[in-house]
Amino acid sequence: MDTHIADDKLAELHVEELVVKANDRNVERYDIDPVAEKKLLRKLDWRVVPVLWFLYMLAFLDRTNIGTSMRSPFARNAKIQGLTKDLKMTGNDYNIALMIFFP
Repeated sequence: MDTHIADDKLAELHVEELVVKANDRNVERYDIDPVAEKKLLRKLDWRVVPVLWFLYMLAFLDRTNIGTSMRSPFARNAKIQGLTKDLKMTGNDYNIALMIFFP
């Protein structure tokens, strides 16, 4: 039992020492130019947003192909096309799969 108390005291000392070391660091603070920051954010927006939009649209098309029936003979509902038979779905399996795709 004494070793457990001694271990706790050592752990407390170690934690206190870590806190002191973390506070003693000489960390320089950088002043960011607001114009350069806006320029960087604009550049990131022009590169990241179109990629995210494209991925969102692909996910949307995939979900609508599975979830809804369309009037086009080439894009029909997955359930009508035989998805439930191919995947051996029974009961509410198809509805559960739709709930996953359409949160």
